Amino acid sequence: MSLWKKISLGVVIVILLLLGSVAFLVGTTSGLHLVFKAADRWVPGLDIGKVTGGWRDLTLSDVRYEQPGVAVKAGNLHLAVGLECLWNSSVCINDLALKDIQVNIDSKKMPPSEQVEEEEDSGPLDLSTPYPITLTRVALDNVNIKIDDTTVSVMDFTSGLNWQEKTLTLKPTSLKGLLIALPKVAEVAQEEVVEPKIENPQPEEKPLGETLKDLFSRPVLPEMTDVHLPLNLNIEEFKGEQLRVTGDTDITVRTMLLKVSSIDGNTKLDALDIDSNQGIVNASGTAQLSDNWPVDITLNSTLNVEPLKGEKVKLKVGGALREQLEIGVNLSGPVDMDLRAQTRLAEAGLPLNVEVNSKQLYWPFTGEKQYQADDLKLKLTGKMTDYTLSMRTAVKGQEIPPATITLDAKGNEQQVNLDKLTVAALEGKTELKALLDWQQAISWRGELTLNGINTAKEFPEWPSKLNGLIKTRGSLYGGTWQMEVPELKLT
Repeated sequence: MSLWKKISLGVVIVILLLLGSVAFLVGTTSGLHLVFKAADRWVPGLDIGKVTGGWRDLTLSDVRYEQPGVAVKAGNLHLAVGLECLWNSSVCINDLALKDIQVNIDSKKMPPSEQVEEEEDSGPLDLSTPYPITLTRVALDNVNIKIDDTTVSVMDFTSGLNWQEKTLTLKPTSLKGLLIALPKVAEVAQEEVVEPKIENPQPEEKPLGETLKDLFSRPVLPEMTDVHLPLNLNIEEFKGEQLRVTGDTDITVRTMLLKVSSIDGNTKLDALDIDSNQGIVNASGTAQLSDNWPVDITLNSTLNVEPLKGEKVKLKVGGALREQLEIGVNLSGPVDMDLRAQTRLAEAGLPLNVEVNSKQLYWPFTGEKQYQADDLKLKLTGKMTDYTLSMRTAVKGQEIPPATITLDAKGNEQQVNLDKLTVAALEGKTELKALLDWQQAISWRGELTLNGINTAKEFPEWPSKLNGLIKTRGSLYGGTWQMEVPELKLT
């Protein structure tokens, strides 16, 4: 046998031995146990108490892992792989279960991480799998994670998923007993070290008029390109029970149901039902993350917070974000009101039409009514650079006489002109005409007319009929203000 043949034969034997060793270690139960024993010995901080079964029914018990700032304890880890799926060029995991998991992370004790250089944008990201992946069941039982002052606990979680090409489907999922305990803001503030700051002189701020002019000179909604999602997502059914978030605000969600899908940028919300200690929410709708971004969303809610306990809210959003967006809100309960609005967020000047109607508004929302407004009608039309405003209502209440109020005004981003504000009360009328300007300094000019005000209706001890004219003007700039009354006539 020639030298080259001997070398070739030796190389083949070595390769076969390596492949056989890998097949033994990975493909047999004994070899798999040997791999875990080696990992237990050679991986710093890792301790595996017990290993049973093979790939079809593998269980790790009493697993521990410790590193500076990180401590992990796992009572039971179970993995069941469907090896028969490999013949069909797919990956099947029949069961992945974690039980009695305890994770503690203290970022102050962890070594500083190396700074990662930002990668250059390589274009839209596509997540897809060359082989179908099926996870029949994934389960979490009694999992507790603490990261610094934040704690997350999960009592029971079960789900499954199927990933084929770029479509990820989340099978019916159940989450019971979730607790997220956030630190209170006041406690975090006490722990922070306050360092002295060197105050640099700030550039002089623009006048309010210039700021608003710049704001409305371009569309409020910036130019939007089509959103490219890396994969299609389909959540068939997500059910939650007893989900709680604590901290500065305590929120408890008794039950939750979510059904949503997003296919090629077309998002569909089949159901969002939430029953919490702060109220009930039911929502559904569709949205398209391309073209003009059309939306169609319906939301119904019942509040359970004071002082609006029992308030029913109906919200309807339609149209398109880049064309005309239409909003409708109906409130019933402590506050009865209808609001209709149309706007074009992608157009300079912010075109806006708003109409508010209410048969009756009162304060406080519960108990005896101290103040009340009847037949309220408010209308705003135009755009923020050129709008008209009108309002009508009748008010009454404690220590104020019944009155009918009407308002007609027009304005833009630099001033508002009160054509007429009329208050009909005490058998007479009070009219105000005024101009409020904030183009440079804040300045005003007004004319108040009193006509036949009968003070005896409100103050019997001071019977009088008031007529008169009061003119005033003034300004506010740089923290100082001035006012003049060039004319004052009262009879």
